[in-house]
Amino acid sequence: MAEAMSVPLRIHPDAEAEFAEAIGWYETHGGVDLALDFATAVDEGLESIRQHPLRYAVVHKDTRRILIRRFPYGIFYVTNSSEVRVTAIYHLSRDPAGWQSRS
Repeated sequence: MAEAMSVPLRIHPDAEAEFAEAIGWYETHGGVDLALDFATAVDEGLESIRQHPLRYAVVHKDTRRILIRRFPYGIFYVTNSSEVRVTAIYHLSRDPAGWQSRS
């Protein structure tokens, strides 16, 4: 098995906005604990991407996706030898054209 590597992670402003919007939604509809659980799950996903950027499947062009534990979200990203660029933190039932336009 390949060794883990750590690469810099750059997050698209739209992905940051999607994350903040989801946090707000979970705070309003499920409470602070649920919002914190979501944030923790996203952080775990980002760390997994940072350590193993090629582990997850390509889902569109060069864009890969990791599914978020317990939540209907995916982290979509593009990787190269020097960095990982997160293009979306996206609810899986939304129209994928929103994140595909960033890849």
